[in-house]
This record gives sequence, structure tokens and C-alpha cells, in this order.
Amino acid sequence: MYVRGSHCRELVEARIAGLADATALLGGEGYGADALVESVFPHRETWIAPAGTALLADTFGFHKGIPPQTKHRLMFWARYGLHAAGPDAKRMPRASLLSRVSDDEMTRYISHGVFR
Repeated sequence: MYVRGSHCRELVEARIAGLADATALLGGEGYGADALVESVFPHRETWIAPAGTALLADTFGFHKGIPPQTKHRLMFWARYGLHAAGPDAKRMPRASLLSRVSDDEMTRYISHGVFR
């Protein structure tokens, strides 16, 4: 689900001016702010596409995944940009990553090309 126009900081600032809980939308991660986003941006878009479909989005805008209704979904996420992933972005050692990943059949399937 994506909120059209929410990638434009000026538009978001204009729509939330004067709202007491506006900080949840700017500067935060947005988790738990669904009701606020829905009240400020009533027009959201949901894309449903066949397996294998690729989607590119400006994820500065408000977005979220909708839980699958019928089957499991395998998703690949990649970031592309001119800047680091954040001010504190650091590479994690491979051993540290492996210690955080479950060793079960589903996880091995999902990450089969990642931890070689």
C-alpha cells in the first residue's frame, strides 16, 4: 500500500500543520500511525500483481506491506540511493548476521543466495 503524494515533504508538512501528533509522521518510522496517515491522506493505493512482479517506489513516502491473504509471499527488498542507509549504517560481520537468522527450512529457502 502506498500513499500517493506522501513522498513530498512540503505536502505532508502542509497537511499535518497544527496536529498534536504530527511528529509521528515526520522524523519517526511511522509504525503505529496508520489512523493518523488515513486521516491526513484518505486516498491510498493498493497494488495487487501476479507473482514475479517488480515494484519500484520512493519509500520516503508512507508505505506498508499488506499481509498475504491466501498464500505465502517471498519478497526481495533492495535499496538504491546516493547516500548510506542512515547516519549510523555499518556493515555487519557475516557471523553476526548468521547468528540472527533461524536455521529452518523456510529461512534457508528465503535466504539461499544471501549467506553463501
